[in-house]
Amino acid sequence: MKKNVMKEKVVQNYTVDELTRRLLDPNPIQNFIAFHKNKQVPGYIFDHPHSLDGIVFSICTKGTARFKINMQEFSLFPNAIVTILPNTIVEPINRSKDFYVETLFFSFDFIADLQLSSNFDVFDFIEQKPCLPITEEEAIDLLRYHELIVEKHNRTGHCFRKEITKCLLFALIAEVCSLYSNKEKISIQTQKEQLVGKFFALLRKHYKEERHLSFYAKMLCLTPKYLTSTIKRITGKSVLVWIHEATIASAKVLLKSSNKTILQISEDLNFADSSMFCRFFRKYTGMTPIQYRESGVNVSVI
Repeated sequence: MKKNVMKEKVVQNYTVDELTRRLLDPNPIQNFIAFHKNKQVPGYIFDHPHSLDGIVFSICTKGTARFKINMQEFSLFPNAIVTILPNTIVEPINRSKDFYVETLFFSFDFIADLQLSSNFDVFDFIEQKPCLPITEEEAIDLLRYHELIVEKHNRTGHCFRKEITKCLLFALIAEVCSLYSNKEKISIQTQKEQLVGKFFALLRKHYKEERHLSFYAKMLCLTPKYLTSTIKRITGKSVLVWIHEATIASAKVLLKSSNKTILQISEDLNFADSSMFCRFFRKYTGMTPIQYRESGVNVSVI
């Protein structure tokens, strides 16, 4: 009984807005936090297992740390970066007293209207190797971006503060994607981890036209029950939830970054008609596609 209790870990989920409130930032940018020397990552983030409802990018400048990301162990040290995608489970192991990272934390909604590449290959690299050693020159280059983002973020009286911060973030994302794209893919070690990797590879390739559990199970030569139970056990979410989140994320990008009609977007995402797409979008976001496109209010995938 004691052994089973020891294995149980409470995983706290942190959102960008929640951390903003905890930091008591008097002039926040919604859905975006820039951590730096005068506003460091809270210590409790490094003390307990957690997931982050957003995207994290960190550059290690001092010290070392070890932690698990989705059950795989990684080390972080100077001239290494870590990129954590939404709802990834992070389990800290230990860190040195002088460990320090420059960090950006932002929601998907913050960058939904940016013209990001539709090529998902880079996300394969990030998922397989979220911690990436880079050269000193590459680290210095990324730190320049981070310093400039912090500087512009802190200009609280500037009327285009948010827009400038977002554009600089986009440039940094492009640089990071380039670094990952130039690195060799690594193999996933365990059978279950390999299954998760194969599932997400299939999802990125087929989510627009296939939203049925049976399709992914058949492609992986597994029963639907085994596939969904394994994916949920390892990731914390079922296959259908992942499928729906991929569809909603793509819909948000199309709504924010294109002039396509609702009908065209529903066709792109392989819905039978626009009304079905609207019902689906509203169910998982609480807003209609038109409301999301026209409103300044950011929403999260449920």
